[in-house]
Parts: sequence; C-alpha cells; structure tokens
Amino acid sequence: MNPRQSASSSVPEPAATSLDGGDGDGGNDASGRADRATPRLSPARRVCAVAAAGCVAVLVPLLGTGLVVDESYEIRLPGDGATALLRAVLLATLCVQVGELAGVRLARRVRGASAALPRGWSKRAAWVGAAAAVGQLLLVAGSGSPLAGLSGPALVDAYATRPGLLALLEANAFLLAALCAASRRPGWAGVPLAAVVFGEALRAHPEADTPLVGVALTLVHLTSTALWAGGLLYVLRTRWC
Repeated sequence: MNPRQSASSSVPEPAATSLDGGDGDGGNDASGRADRATPRLSPARRVCAVAAAGCVAVLVPLLGTGLVVDESYEIRLPGDGATALLRAVLLATLCVQVGELAGVRLARRVRGASAALPRGWSKRAAWVGAAAAVGQLLLVAGSGSPLAGLSGPALVDAYATRPGLLALLEANAFLLAALCAASRRPGWAGVPLAAVVFGEALRAHPEADTPLVGVALTLVHLTSTALWAGGLLYVLRTRWC
C-alpha cells in the first residue's frame, strides 16, 4: 500500500454541519435557548401593566388640570378635570379611527396584505367618542355637573353656546362615523371625522383676534397627530395579530 494513501485514510473526516451553522442538534439547542431567554410577561403582569397604564391615563387629565391652574394662579373652571378627561377620550378615539382608515387604505396597495389585517376598532371607537362628546355637552349644560345638565332647560341653553354647539356637532359626527364603519363603505367615515377635527379646531381657538390662522394651524396639527398616533397603533396591532 502506498504510504500517502495510508496516511490520508487515517485522517478523521470533519463532522457534518447543519445549514444553520451548528453541528447536529446544536443549532436547534441554541435557538431553543434563545427563545427561552426571551423575556415574556405573564398574563397577570400584563393585566397589571394595562391597569397601571389605564390609571395613569385617567389620573393625568383629572388631576393635571388642577395642578397647572394652581401653579399659574388662573381661575379654575368647574368640571375642568372631567372636561379634560372627556376630551382626551374623544381625541384618542379620533386617532384610532383615523389611523385605521389610513392603515386599511395603505394595506390595499400591497398584494395579500388585506388578509393579515386586524379586526376593526372604528365602530366601537366611534360610539365611545360619541359618548365623550355627549358628556362634554352635559358638562356645558350643567356648568361642570353632568347630572345638572340632564335637565331640559339646561340643555336648551347649552345649544345656544359655542361649546354646546360644538359638542353636539361632534356627537352627531361620531354617530355618523359609526354608521359608516358598519356599512359596506367604511371609508366614508372620513367625512364625519373631518367634521370632528374641524370642531376641535374651533373649540381650541375661541379668540376674536386672528381665529382663522389658529383654526388652520390646529387643523394641520390635529390631522397629522391623529394620522401618526393612530397609524402607529394600527401598525402595532397588525404586527401582533
């Protein structure tokens, strides 16, 4: 036998490696260890996290207005905390609906993306927004007390005020948006939602000096904010669904 052949035959062959870069089951073990190392919240911790976030979202509008007014020595209006909370809920529901409309419209341009979209929240968000607008109307009618605003004469007097008319406009717009979301043409909900944005712009600038400039700036600001915040929420929901 040739000495070179005997020497080459005595050299051990290298072990077979898998396609994922590991030898044998080592790659699977590594991926399994990586999965086990990924931190995941337990259901109890998730509930606690959601509850804590909800408490913060409620307490900041309720108590934050009073703290700001006390620090600036301004006159505190009755029901300012409840008004801030209801407006926060109204704007949050507006963001949900605007973001969903934009997300669905963009997803239609991608082939096969419509099948992976999450369940719509627009209809429920519209009902919540309508309830928040009605709550604001009752606060205006009752001078900060929603129970006092339930009386008939108080509501009639509220309709004659600018905040009362805007609250009524937004409540009807949200109801119309809910009907559009439940119909075969949910995209039509953009029209009443635009009315809500316009109403909030008018509410934010009641001054007599240059109101058109302030309303125009608020329209741009609120529309872009609703698209960004609502679109981000819809992207996260699409990724998690």
